[in-house]
Amino acid sequence: SRITSLSFPDGKTLSDNAVYSVIVNSFMAGGGSNMGPPEGAESTPLNIVDLDGTIDYIKSRPQPLAVPSETRIFIAKQ
Repeated sequence: SRITSLSFPDGKTLSDNAVYSVIVNSFMAGGGSNMGPPEGAESTPLNIVDLDGTIDYIKSRPQPLAVPSETRIFIAKQ
């Protein structure tokens, strides 16, 4: 599969001229599954265990945690 389009919640799309910060787990940041960062990308380790970060985030949200109802990923049939 390949990403063919991407937009933010406000409807804006990615710009070829912008710089974005993205947080990924250590497996992906290290090139796991051949999905590492693009050549020339900067990397700043946060030294946070993935599971601990997820737990802290969930605890920071109003409880019970509401699951988003909107569709976030669309798979286009080819």
